[in-house]
Amino acid sequence: MAAVLGLRMMESISRTFSVSLNQVTFCSDSMNVLWWIKGRSQSFKSFVANRVGEIQTETDPRQWRFVPT
Repeated sequence: MAAVLGLRMMESISRTFSVSLNQVTFCSDSMNVLWWIKGRSQSFKSFVANRVGEIQTETDPRQWRFVPT
């Protein structure tokens, strides 16, 4: 959920400042989230698949990075 909320917030910010979404780098401290984003969304249960599908539609998985906490 946090990754989707971050994406949606960045979409709003990028429209406001006229920045292309493909120029943005996203960060997560969850290896699970990054694994899901780089995977096939159809293989997950519907709740996760819908959110991962939205992320994959709007961004390239290479835009997502891991940051340790």
